[in-house]
Amino acid sequence: MIHLNKSKIKTTCFFLFVFIGLLFFYISAHPLYPFDADDWAYVSYRRFAAPILGAWNPGKVLPETVFPLVSSLGVYVIKPFVHDYLNSLMVSYGIFFSLVITVYVWTFCRWCKKKALLSGTLSLALSILFLLFHFLIFCGKLENNYYLFYAGDLNCLFNYTLPAIVNASVVLYLDSGISMNLLELKEEGFRIGLLFLFIYLSLFSNLYHSIILSSYAFLRIVISFFDRKKSGSLKGNMKRFLLDNSLPFIILILWSVCLFYEWQGMRASYADGAIDIPLTLQFFFTADLGWNKIVVFLGFVLFFTAIIMAAGSVKKNSGSNEARKYFISLSPGCFA
Repeated sequence: MIHLNKSKIKTTCFFLFVFIGLLFFYISAHPLYPFDADDWAYVSYRRFAAPILGAWNPGKVLPETVFPLVSSLGVYVIKPFVHDYLNSLMVSYGIFFSLVITVYVWTFCRWCKKKALLSGTLSLALSILFLLFHFLIFCGKLENNYYLFYAGDLNCLFNYTLPAIVNASVVLYLDSGISMNLLELKEEGFRIGLLFLFIYLSLFSNLYHSIILSSYAFLRIVISFFDRKKSGSLKGNMKRFLLDNSLPFIILILWSVCLFYEWQGMRASYADGAIDIPLTLQFFFTADLGWNKIVVFLGFVLFFTAIIMAAGSVKKNSGSNEARKYFISLSPGCFA
């Protein structure tokens, strides 16, 4: 007799609904077609799935391998059914980004259940709000609104939006209960291999977006260091500290390798100016992006309410000291 897990069925149906909704959006509302020189240059571009010393983009493994791969799937798998070259590419890109964003929402849902200790139903409800927030935050006009997954062309979508989504997804997954000690990982061999593959692709995707994962790893080490120092467990036991944070240290080492490759790249030789961060922030907050102030306000209220309620639940069950640790431990995931 087959026993059906209602919770798993509900979760599967939910994310299937999310995927279909996103696919409809990318095929009907905002179809993804290659149209400019950069798009067509990378549709059939080929490179090794490893950093290439001295190349124009030495460390952009993720976008420069996935873009042509998805294009090839469109031509060789979807075109025989669609019978149209451009539409086969559009469908392939739509399926791919719908899947990527669905996984991104799933990692958030997993984080809510395992880190914020919320129920399955509440986690699913927050997940749909989380996804809608990416669209509603700039929904301030009747038409031509931006959204957080928007990019000017396919090349920017693969080179900037995709690395940001993958890095954020990896952080959410790591922060939802994965051991930072490589010897204590309780995941199956296949899942561990898949995890390291995505860590590799996250770091070797885009130099700026890889900061999402590397800063998370650095913050985990800093929090662990001061927590152990305060408890007195750090003194004379540095080896244990390094072992318990072996995964974040490996992430930072890989990121340092990525920095070296990018520093030696051809593109870096043209980057002779510094980034004006104040000017960038000024543009972000003053540009006509169509901010929906009500959605932004409600988003902040819901976010901090959920965090405070979760920390209060831990305090009730485990005490104020554990609640303080819990609240601090949430910061890496929220920071990403």
